[in-house]
Amino acid sequence: MVAALVTSISITSVDNIFDGERLTLAANVEPAEAAQTVNWTITAGSQFASINGNILTGTAPGRVTIRASATDSSGRFATQQFTVKPTPITSFTIGGPNSFADGTSITLSATVLPATASNQTISWSIFSGGNFATLGGANGNVLTATAPGVVSITGTTTDGTNLSVTKQFTVNAVPISTITIGALRTVENGSSIPLTATVLPANASDKSVSWAISGGNNAIASINGSTFFGITPGTVSVIASSVDSGNATASADFIVTAVQVASIDITSTNNLRDGQTQTLTATALPAEASDKTIAWTIKTGGGQAVGIVSISGNVITALRPGAATIIATATDRGTITKEQRFTVFPQPVASILITSAGSVVNGESLTLTHSVTPATATNQTVSWRISSGGNFASLSGNILTGTAVGGPVVVVATAADGRGATQSKNITVQAAAAVSVSIDSAAEVFDGRSINLSATVSPSGANQAVVWSISAGGQFANLSGNTLSGTAPGTVTGEFH
Repeated sequence: MVAALVTSISITSVDNIFDGERLTLAANVEPAEAAQTVNWTITAGSQFASINGNILTGTAPGRVTIRASATDSSGRFATQQFTVKPTPITSFTIGGPNSFADGTSITLSATVLPATASNQTISWSIFSGGNFATLGGANGNVLTATAPGVVSITGTTTDGTNLSVTKQFTVNAVPISTITIGALRTVENGSSIPLTATVLPANASDKSVSWAISGGNNAIASINGSTFFGITPGTVSVIASSVDSGNATASADFIVTAVQVASIDITSTNNLRDGQTQTLTATALPAEASDKTIAWTIKTGGGQAVGIVSISGNVITALRPGAATIIATATDRGTITKEQRFTVFPQPVASILITSAGSVVNGESLTLTHSVTPATATNQTVSWRISSGGNFASLSGNILTGTAVGGPVVVVATAADGRGATQSKNITVQAAAAVSVSIDSAAEVFDGRSINLSATVSPSGANQAVVWSISAGGQFANLSGNTLSGTAPGTVTGEFH
């Protein structure tokens, strides 16, 4: 007997399953006399399910088309769409250690139920303690400790169930085990440097160190916070101590060196007058230099003029007009110098004082003398001239000769340096003192007659005028001026002066 051919097929299985679920497919074949077996295949959506015989397994949420085909020659088949639904998370727990070290990281993980849940992704966030750790990484599940403390992490499902679980993690402090003081350990006095140190391990929670000078701040150096101040040259021991519970320490010698002069600025004026003295001044830089002593010398050789100035200590004296180069040398190391050209100008005469006498005897000579101010004037020579009274005296160089009694003769001294200083003085020509007088007239006169009395006064420059008088015998003569008249015979004694 030949079997009947299939006339129709209908799929009787439910049309949906959960992701990861297995479903036994079933179909109704007509007529009942026909072969009841069918072949099951996926015609669309094979990425969402797999089929093995009549067992359909969901592999991912989506829609899959299933075909049931008759196994006889009828060619009959039936198709049906099945929906693969996501399998929701019903619960989960957060794994990993409950504590970890500051500076390290852990990867957060979760165990979800059921294990077949379609979307097992968990979203992570910090619930509290965000100052102790941070979240990062490509999936946002890397927890990195930043400071000792307790951080609470919340995991939340992302499949729409919005389930949340919170777990506390303790960040343990990492103590300092080793301190290495930085290499910068030398400073000039008057300056400061920062104190630095490297601590191990690198993830130590509190890398802070405290600084102190062994024995405390002193005359050589002091510490304020993490700054080292040099005060005077010398060496001190500096101690660095961890401030955490590790009690790590380290020490090193710090050297305070003298600040050396780097440059010199000559501040004194470089123009002098002949005979002038000046205190040489200069500024040694920097201001913090330990020894700012300056030594002063005169540059020699190389065509330098000599004898222009002299130096004693820091006092320069101008000796004569010209130019000289002065060298200022810092004595701390003797290699820092500064040169300055000094010019000595002639010292002009400011005023003249004629010091010679104010009179000259007629017929004699007077040497005219003077002094000048300042006493250091370069050219103290003067020229002489008579400005008035030339009929009473003559002048040759500085020799004034009286030629006639009277005056005044005004002599003028003019400074020869051409700067215009002058001085005048009145000089009187006086008669020379009479040394002797001789009577030139006769020694007798007749009664009733007269004679003119005359006398010669020596020296010739003396006043030749004489005054006549009768000292005795006035009854024998009368005197009028220099005329003697006899009035009676007798002897008359006369005087003259």
